[in-house]
Amino acid sequence: MLGVWWDLRAQIIEGYRDYKRSNPKVPALNTRNDYEQLFDMAEEKETATIFTELRGFRRAGRRHGLIGIGSKSKPFNVFLPRIDEPKGEKALNLLKNRYLSGDDLLHPRRGYAYVTGELSLYAGRPQITVKKADQIADLPPS
Repeated sequence: MLGVWWDLRAQIIEGYRDYKRSNPKVPALNTRNDYEQLFDMAEEKETATIFTELRGFRRAGRRHGLIGIGSKSKPFNVFLPRIDEPKGEKALNLLKNRYLSGDDLLHPRRGYAYVTGELSLYAGRPQITVKKADQIADLPPS
């Protein structure tokens, strides 16, 4: 099962690389490779589409959630406001059922997605805000 997941993961990453090679001016940024640009865009509260691995959901208070997708040197978060309301709950359910692996080794998830939303800085770290499920996609923007 793990071999199937590794193969899927490799295909998703290679799909992103092919997409970027074929469309070098598209706005799908990588949180690792384009971190400085995303940081600058977050200072200006611009909207962006990022390609990233999604992992590590945790609650941020009673009503919000965070997915830490960065590293110590390049911290980045997906912020999920109001996950106790229908739109936020739908987005969180999509993430949990399709992208976040968690402890369920029998049902591996995709792990990678294209996420579109407003960038901002919180505690000096860039983040993207996801308010609804249609901000998360398997495929790049067309």
